[in-house]
Amino acid sequence: MVEALGVTASVFTVATLAWESSKKLYELVNGISDAPEVISHTKANLSSTQGALDTLRLNLTTQKSAAFDSLLQTFRVAEALEGSQEECDRFGKKIKTYTKHTKHTALSKRDRLNVNFHETEINRFNRRLQDHRQVIILVTTSMSLIISKSSSTDVQQLSERFTKQETELDTLILQLTQQLSDLSPSNRPDENATTAADDRDWSISSISRLQSICQDSILATSEAKPIKQTFGDISADDSRFYQGIARTARGNVTQTHGKAVVTGGSTAARGQMDADTFKIMFGGRQYKYVLDILLGKGKVSVS
Repeated sequence: MVEALGVTASVFTVATLAWESSKKLYELVNGISDAPEVISHTKANLSSTQGALDTLRLNLTTQKSAAFDSLLQTFRVAEALEGSQEECDRFGKKIKTYTKHTKHTALSKRDRLNVNFHETEINRFNRRLQDHRQVIILVTTSMSLIISKSSSTDVQQLSERFTKQETELDTLILQLTQQLSDLSPSNRPDENATTAADDRDWSISSISRLQSICQDSILATSEAKPIKQTFGDISADDSRFYQGIARTARGNVTQTHGKAVVTGGSTAARGQMDADTFKIMFGGRQYKYVLDILLGKGKVSVS
């Protein structure tokens, strides 16, 4: 499908299918009157999910570029959408089973007991759907930040927005990791044995996929993050110094350097340098981000 329709068109199709699944499930739970609180939470959760999917579909209709296609693949947007659709389709079948004795809109006493009996499972669905929605929002926000780099004039402000995005993705990864830990046999609460194992396995698979998407997304966000460095004047006599970034050269770095006076056989470098070259010139530890590295026994003055 991706090759036939193009990446953006393909993802739009997947987003539409996810939206339709959430809408169908919303209509199903909305038709249950006097429902327990856990079902009311599901209804609100689905409404928020539809809103997020509406926003994404709008973005997909306005973005037309090879760069955007590439970002959709890098951030694995289709996988997150497919996961959301699968969650809604699966839970839709379950809620029909839980409420099969209800003839009208009011939940029957028997079905109310059944819903309450499966409350843990319903809460897990609500949490997974919420996580899918958050992943979709975060990855599309990262994509928008990357797209906006070409038109942004305030590098510092944009860098701060990237940092905030990294923090939010990292926080979500920690939350997903904790959820996986809570699902371990030693931590799980007593629950319906006939459905617990299946639901637990589904949860582990679903959450693990989201965790993987987030890990790839935070890496792509960090690599695209613009960096602005400002250095003052420096002088060195019979010494060594380096200013800049050492390890892997990046294409999103803006550097401003002051005057440099180097005398007495000093070794000096500025800008960006790969790790191997840095080690040859300066030896010792390899640095990722370096503002000022001052090495040797000579005299170095930084202002």
